[in-house]
Parts: sequence; C-alpha cells; structure tokens
Amino acid sequence: MEVFQEIRNSGQLIVDATCTPADIRYPNDISILNEARMNTERFIDYLYDNFPNQFQSKPRDYREVAHKDFIAYTKRRKPRSNVRRKAL
Repeated sequence: MEVFQEIRNSGQLIVDATCTPADIRYPNDISILNEARMNTERFIDYLYDNFPNQFQSKPRDYREVAHKDFIAYTKRRKPRSNVRRKAL
C-alpha cells in the first residue's frame, strides 16, 4: 500500500514581473461593487426565506434604485471623477 501519492503541479507560473494577466479588474471598477451588491441581496433573500421566524419583516435594501443607478453609470461614455465618486 503506497502512502505517498504523486503530486502534479497545475496552474500557471509567471516569471517576469512585467507580465501580468490582462483580465484583472481595478479597484475603481464599479462592476466589482455591483457584483458584491447582488451577492449581498442573494444572501439576504436566502436568510429571509430559510429563517422566517428570526425576522419581523424583510429588511429594506433599495435594490431597484441601486440597479438603476448602476445601469445609468455604465451607460455613460466617459464618466468623470465626480460621477464615479457618486456612483461608488
């Protein structure tokens, strides 16, 4: 009976520091916040549906307003810094 198993390397090694993946999202990317908002809404829905006796009513989250603001921001061609700050 063999105790040790052969471990195979998987993944990608980047040796040069100037070579980075091009699909990294930057911190000022509003889509990261939108994704976090949608995950939070999904989590709130899950908790409210599975633990109904813990809540008197479903908490307000203004998801329609947040979605509308996100769509309005993404439709702008070149959003200025004050518009970006307001959206964040």
